[in-house]
Amino acid sequence: MSTNKQVIVLLHSNGDEKATKAVPQNDVDGVVQSWLDDENLVYKGLNTEKALSNLKAHLISRGGIIVGDVKKNTQYQRSITVAVPVKC
Repeated sequence: MSTNKQVIVLLHSNGDEKATKAVPQNDVDGVVQSWLDDENLVYKGLNTEKALSNLKAHLISRGGIIVGDVKKNTQYQRSITVAVPVKC
């Protein structure tokens, strides 16, 4: 099975570092966005570390494979790279 790497950016407030939004960067097929739209996913309003933990667990439960470490992009962003299985 082949995979497609997707980058998800977690945005958070600076003062208290509470997660506000997760945005897929190159989700052409909308797969990752549908995972992020799942009503069972809880991350908004959580501190950054807990939000990242919940996001990673959710992505893995949907069949994603976390690729590499979480990266700090800016003062307000962290990113996760996930490999998404591609159906041929």
